[in-house]
Amino acid sequence: YLQDYKENRVGKLSPTQYKLLKLQCDVIEEALKDAGVLVAKVDGLEADDLMYSFAYKFPNEDVIIRADDGDLDDTKLFCSKVSIQSVSGRESIRMGDNVIISKILNGDLKDNIKALPNDIVCKSQVMNWYLSGELNIFDTTLTYDRLLKYGLDPEFTKALYKNIFLKAPKIIDVGEIKDTVVNKDSLRK
Repeated sequence: YLQDYKENRVGKLSPTQYKLLKLQCDVIEEALKDAGVLVAKVDGLEADDLMYSFAYKFPNEDVIIRADDGDLDDTKLFCSKVSIQSVSGRESIRMGDNVIISKILNGDLKDNIKALPNDIVCKSQVMNWYLSGELNIFDTTLTYDRLLKYGLDPEFTKALYKNIFLKAPKIIDVGEIKDTVVNKDSLRK
């Protein structure tokens, strides 16, 4: 599924540009660590996945996310005390609840994710299952075979699984984060 994911991004980096960006990120990471700022990362996961995982792990804690990514609005599904603050200084665009499921159903052009087949009955049914809690798109053990048991058209189900795989954040046990002691005190730094 990953071969087309985000392939449409303008200005892809050349190998030289990528090496320079990686070097800059390494320098920034060291500077943050030296300043006592918690740096959390897991190979193969996007930053969104980690932010969702922290919100899920600490549902009753104050969580401040500094980002301009509207996809992060759904962290509020897990943690009612999430505050999303703009990094750029401009007012952050509030996308509303259920951003991720909406993008799974209707596509996300910026990430090169196509909309599901225009079957209104199937889309409505998926949304109902999602809102009722019967379908957990954040479940990392969700498989195509399990989705087939919902009784939707197999081609629709295949497209649905692909979009969930590409778009839904992967909720992980934050204890898996390398080189980081994850506890409330370190998170408050």
